[in-house]
Amino acid sequence: MPRKLGLRFLIDPTQWLDSLSPEPNSRTMVPSIEPGKEIEIQIQAFLTQSLFWHCHPSETIEAESKKLIRQFARGTNLYHLRGVIVQAAGRPSTMTGESPLPEAILLDCDIPILVRLPLELTQDSAKVLRVGSVLEMLSPLWGSLWWHAMPFQNRIKALVKHVREREVAYLPEEKTEAYRLVEAEFLQALET
Repeated sequence: MPRKLGLRFLIDPTQWLDSLSPEPNSRTMVPSIEPGKEIEIQIQAFLTQSLFWHCHPSETIEAESKKLIRQFARGTNLYHLRGVIVQAAGRPSTMTGESPLPEAILLDCDIPILVRLPLELTQDSAKVLRVGSVLEMLSPLWGSLWWHAMPFQNRIKALVKHVREREVAYLPEEKTEAYRLVEAEFLQALET
């Protein structure tokens, strides 16, 4: 992995509001995520938001090619990811007698990335998303401050470089919400 890895990820409006803290000697709430500060955050991707994904048996890929994290489109949070599935968290299957379906997997791309899986995941898809396989995907990255509520608690420490507000529109309601695009430098993976 490169010595300095820059990451860009979105933080949703609700988590951003939760990150505000009172300014000393004032009633004003200020962001706790700002340039120059170190943060603990869980990096996430959603299979439903990926532009493509493919799972390879681990033995078909050379060791040095199993891990990749590369920004796909400059200035965005869209990344080309490749990593080994190291853990899977399941939910009970809706059909009796079938094995539990995973709701999330932990991907090792040299940094831990929690990949959230769709509720509609089929048994056939679940069979390829197994521990030890290599998942490759093109997906936006998200930062979660609520990592303690996730199936895996793996997170990273990062140094915030820039924070920008991004308006995201939802169709068909045409409602917009202010997300935060955070640019940070990866410092280290934190043990759970």
